[in-house]
Amino acid sequence: MRAGFDVSAAGSTSPGIGRYIVELGEALARVAPAGSVIPVSHRSDAAGPAFPSRRAWTHLVLPGWLARAGLDLVHYPAHDGPLVGRTPAVVTIHDLSWLTDPGLHRRRRVLRARLVLGRLARRAAAVIVPSEVTAGAVTARLGIRRERIHVTPLAPAAAFRPVETDAAKSVTTRLDVQAGAFLFVGTIEPRKNLAAVLDALAIHRRTERAARLIVVGEPGWEVSLPAEVRRRALGSAVTWLRGIGDPDLAAIMSGAAALVAPSLDEGFGLPVVEAMAVGLPVVTSETGAQAEVAGDAALTVDPRDPGAIASAMRTLIDDAAVAADLRARGLARAATFSWARTARETLAVYHSVVDGAGGTGS
Repeated sequence: MRAGFDVSAAGSTSPGIGRYIVELGEALARVAPAGSVIPVSHRSDAAGPAFPSRRAWTHLVLPGWLARAGLDLVHYPAHDGPLVGRTPAVVTIHDLSWLTDPGLHRRRRVLRARLVLGRLARRAAAVIVPSEVTAGAVTARLGIRRERIHVTPLAPAAAFRPVETDAAKSVTTRLDVQAGAFLFVGTIEPRKNLAAVLDALAIHRRTERAARLIVVGEPGWEVSLPAEVRRRALGSAVTWLRGIGDPDLAAIMSGAAALVAPSLDEGFGLPVVEAMAVGLPVVTSETGAQAEVAGDAALTVDPRDPGAIASAMRTLIDDAAVAADLRARGLARAATFSWARTARETLAVYHSVVDGAGGTGS
């Protein structure tokens, strides 16, 4: 078997999808037979014809190259791929929030997804999703038969593991952040629901004035973190960190009180499993993929209820037994996820397509 793996979107798409491309690509290289999975890109560091524009390459250049390349299949892991061509395709759909709740996304992304992703999924030999929640949405909203959909969960990167106290303190001192603060991780955009976390912090601070929040994430769209902080008069209670690498984030997690991650819609929710892998208690949404990923290893809340979020935050501060139990449960839960497992399950999907079991059409 010779499978193409499209890495062209690595570094130019959302952080979660970019992480998926990099981690899965590296894991496939470790577990697949040599030369059986071939990275394909418009850049000169991979197979495929070099081209300056990724999207033009995807839809105008790639189909012709694939027709001559002799690959058994090609995997599109980033919500994009050509709508023509004879090479069997595997498509990863990370979530369908652009369809189920389009107001959470930029208009151009919603339009592009509506034009491309549904058609791409319907012509694919197999569809990969990161959660059962997403599998159900793909069947319900795109009409893809469930037997054509394969769930391959994501996993924490190697850096996310418990960090010794002295090492964590060295990082938090260097970054000038306070240990014992609550933590939010994610792009600053409506879907991540940071506004509700800030509301919950303001509520919590009515009885606990020392409560702090560390926000780790890059600017997104529509939401201005400084403006949201000013609106709630939170001032120095909120610290915003950008450009934080995995080792430093793991250290921050090791010194935090809890991850607060009540996203409105996720296909998986990597920060949840990353935090659990470090041993950090988690507060997350009671519905959707994050609840599926967390299992019984987190406190789950209505993401649209800041009071409920604040109550969960208070529980983790006031009840050491609950926090300790969640740490233990989280470590055990996170240990069930690995990129090696994801790679092996992805290879199984490839083989099902090559052997004729993937099927095509809705």
